[in-house]
Amino acid sequence: CLTASSNADGATVVVEPCTSSNTAQTWVHNGQTLLVFGNKCLDVTNGVTNTNGVKMQIWTCTPGQGDAAQHWTITSTKTIQWAGQTECLDLSGGVLTSGNQVQVWLCETGNANQVWNLV
Repeated sequence: CLTASSNADGATVVVEPCTSSNTAQTWVHNGQTLLVFGNKCLDVTNGVTNTNGVKMQIWTCTPGQGDAAQHWTITSTKTIQWAGQTECLDLSGGVLTSGNQVQVWLCETGNANQVWNLV
């Protein structure tokens, strides 16, 4: 499961085994941002665009239109695309190992590293 490593600004976003009671794994898409802990957003570190491998973090959500590094679109193919960009949330190296940090990578149709099950 997609997991925030803590609730502090700059905390890494990793994959961990799913646990139903883990609030660090409870993400809500509000149509624009992916929130965790109620006020933290999935955030592209430093908002770096057009660069594969930029790691993800959480950061306090910016109200209103906010920070473009926090805007996400969930597609019909179960990818989480950085809104207005060509990058998608991606499992680093395709390694489903506890603690592996997630990143953004150029969206590729059929790339299993970019498919996320939302429940």
